[in-house]
Amino acid sequence: MMDLKNGFDWTDFDALRRVPFATMGVFLSTLCPVQCGHCAVEATPHLKATPIHTLVRSVEEMSELPDLVAVAITGGEPFFEIKLLKTLVDLLSNAGKRIVIYTSGYWGSAEIVPKTISVLQAIDGLILGIDLYHRAHIPDADLINAIQHARKHGVWITAQVLTGFESESHLDYARGILNKSFGGSWESHARIDECPPVASGRAKNKKAFRQFPHTFDGFCDSINGPTLLRDGTLAACCNEEIVRNKGPAIFRARYRNNLRQSLDHIKNQPILRYLGAFPPAVLFTLALFCSRSKKVKQPIRMCDACWEFIDLFSVMDEAQRKKFDKIANIWLDAGGEKRERASIESPPDCVKANKLNNVQHFPDK
Repeated sequence: MMDLKNGFDWTDFDALRRVPFATMGVFLSTLCPVQCGHCAVEATPHLKATPIHTLVRSVEEMSELPDLVAVAITGGEPFFEIKLLKTLVDLLSNAGKRIVIYTSGYWGSAEIVPKTISVLQAIDGLILGIDLYHRAHIPDADLINAIQHARKHGVWITAQVLTGFESESHLDYARGILNKSFGGSWESHARIDECPPVASGRAKNKKAFRQFPHTFDGFCDSINGPTLLRDGTLAACCNEEIVRNKGPAIFRARYRNNLRQSLDHIKNQPILRYLGAFPPAVLFTLALFCSRSKKVKQPIRMCDACWEFIDLFSVMDEAQRKKFDKIANIWLDAGGEKRERASIESPPDCVKANKLNNVQHFPDK
C-alpha cells in the first residue's frame, strides 16, 4: 500500500471512534449538488447561504482541545463549499489534528479536481459513498478520478457501501469502481465498509430501507464523538435527525458560542453518560422494566432504542430512577469492563496514551 500520512489509517480512525471525545465531527450543512434518492439528511443544492463566522470560530476552539485526535467533516457534500472546507482543514491540520472527510467524490471532474489539491494535501482520509444511488448522478470517470487523485496525495480511501439486500449490486458496483481505480490489487489501496441502509431523509419512505432488519445490541460509537453544527450548536452524536436540529433536545448544547462549555455540558449530562457506558438496547430494556410502560414501539435500529430509552427515562419518578440506577450498576459490575476489551482490543499508537475506559458507576440518587 502507498505510504500514508502520519501512519494514520482507517483502522486508527475506527478505533478512535470508540474512545470518548478522541474524535469529533463537523457537519457543514445539507448543501450538496448530488441529489441521491437515498440521502439520509435530504441534502440539496438550493439551500439559502448561511453565515460561517460562528462555525469557523467554533472550529478554532475545537482545534485547541488537547484530547481531540481526529475530526470527521461531513454534510451534505463538504467539497461543495470548497473555500469554507479549506479554511476549516487549515485550522485543524495546523493544530496537528487528523482529518477525515465524508464525500460523494463528485468533485473528480476535470474542472473541479484542481481546486481540491490543497485540501487533499492536508487531510488523512476520505470515506466515499459508493453505490448505485450515487452512480445515477456521478459519472464513473469522475469518481475514479477523485479516488486516484486522493491516493496520489497519500489519502487513504474507504468506500462506504450499502449492504444487506438480497442482491449485492451495490457491493459489486463499488468493487468494480475500486478495481478500475487501482487494478486487481485494489485491496492494497482501499477498503470497503459495509453499511446498512438508513430510513431517514429521502430514504424514509423506501420500503426496502424501512423494513431492513438492523442489529442494535452493541454499543453506540457515535455518542463518543460529538458533532459541531454550522450555527455553533454541539450535537451529542451524528444521528441524521439530530444534526438537522430534530429529535430529542437533550442531544444538543450551545453556550453563547462557547464550544468548550457546550462540550462540558454534554460530558456531564447523566443521561448521555449512560449512553456512553451501555448499549442502547440494554438501556431501553432496563427503562422499560423500571417504568412499567406498556406504550412503547419496538425499536428496529440502535437510534430508535436510544430515543425510546430517553422518552422512558424522562417520565420516571424518583423511585423508578433509583431502581434503574441500582440495576444499571449491577450490569456495570457484571459486564462493564467487557466493553473496553470488546471495543479496543489492540489500540493503535495514536490512542495508546489515551484513557480508554469511560465506564463509570452511577450512584443511587
